[in-house]
Amino acid sequence: MNNEHAHGAAATLRPPAKLDYSLTGVNARHAVELGLAEADWHQWNMNYHIEHHMFPLVPYHRLPELHEVVKDDCPPPYSSLWNAWREIAPALLRQVKDPAWHVKRQLPPPKARAIDPAGRTDASPDPDGWIEVCAAADLAIEDVIRFDHGRKTFALCRDDEGELHATDGICTHGNTHLADGLVKGKIVECPKHNGRFHLALSEPLDEDAWTGPVGVIHEVVREQYLANHPNPAAVEFYLCGPPMMIKACTRMLDQLDVDPRRIAFDEF
Repeated sequence: MNNEHAHGAAATLRPPAKLDYSLTGVNARHAVELGLAEADWHQWNMNYHIEHHMFPLVPYHRLPELHEVVKDDCPPPYSSLWNAWREIAPALLRQVKDPAWHVKRQLPPPKARAIDPAGRTDASPDPDGWIEVCAAADLAIEDVIRFDHGRKTFALCRDDEGELHATDGICTHGNTHLADGLVKGKIVECPKHNGRFHLALSEPLDEDAWTGPVGVIHEVVREQYLANHPNPAAVEFYLCGPPMMIKACTRMLDQLDVDPRRIAFDEF
């Protein structure tokens, strides 16, 4: 990960320190198209379950509109409860013998993606290691934009104190670009699953003038979020990161008497 600086009238990029993060999220697989206004109302449009978990910030009464926007990228919904149960019942019986088995819905073929040339460069860094990204005025307080360099993509954001940061652009849980998300204080929020990345520097430089949390992620989580928690052992944790970070976090959680069954993780 990278930290971001303002240089003259432009925002520029170089990697002086490591940025750690934490993330939580959820998942879903199926949708049912009931076709009855009463059923839609009683179930708060949960027949649009995939849409709800893809974009949980969308209120339930707007889910039908969201469905119209994303339906070409989703498996076709079941046309009725009867058709849904025709698939669910045999699946439950099969899972008695094979718990790992699950229904595999066929997705539509992927569409070609349009690439916005703005915010992209293949230029080499200048002699001081900087790359010009954009005018500093283009990034407001608590705002985030996308920047592509070579084959990598970044989310460039400004926190509530005006500090500039750059992080890997893709959410490690939802495969979604963080530039489409929100910045709240010193948190970048994923636009799909409300996963929140807490900005922290492990080794800030003097020139960073960093006022946020300092330390590797397990130290920041313990001191900033769990030290005053009334019962950390009752929390469910989802960890996502490199193996060394996962090991450090699980060791810290073990010291807090968190049951390993309450810890899920993805290593990369």
